[in-house]
Amino acid sequence: GDLTSRDVTSVSAEGQTELEFVGGADNINVTSTTGDVKLTVPPLSYRIDTGVTIASKLDIDALASNTASKQIKVRSSKGAISLQPQLAVSHEPVDYKVGWKVEYSDEPITLVFDKVIEDSRCPSGAECVWAGRFIAGMTMLRRGDNTKKASQVELDSPITDLGYSVQLSDVRPLPKDGEPAPKPDAYIITATLERQ
Repeated sequence: GDLTSRDVTSVSAEGQTELEFVGGADNINVTSTTGDVKLTVPPLSYRIDTGVTIASKLDIDALASNTASKQIKVRSSKGAISLQPQLAVSHEPVDYKVGWKVEYSDEPITLVFDKVIEDSRCPSGAECVWAGRFIAGMTMLRRGDNTKKASQVELDSPITDLGYSVQLSDVRPLPKDGEPAPKPDAYIITATLERQ
């Protein structure tokens, strides 16, 4: 069934285990001794630990984030494991990785953040006179007529394209004082799409 808890969730079952975590859970721990495991979780927000399985089907390209604070642990001694992202919906924050396309289920829009253009934010552990800024390159595709629009989006500065506004509300990790800037694939960009 559907689970809405934000707390640590542990499930142990025989037979097929099929769970949808509506809104997510901070950590998910699932063990199945005889059957398949199928999980549906919010996209781009979990580290994945699948353990040892005999047969394993892993659909986790949009889920495996090395810097995510949430974690999924799945064990299946005999069955397959399938991890699927929930569909993204407008008006709700969605986590993106650079280069990953997210298709919205309630709007004919697909978004991808193509690259990090600038990250001059004040590093953690440093004192800065200027807070700096983060700018990402974004491509919006309107499905149906295949209209594309490329833009630059700054953290906390919403833009409007193709009749939709996009706002970046969070970007992590912060640069660290005295260390090289994070690699593009290390960033998680939290963005919200809204129809205007």
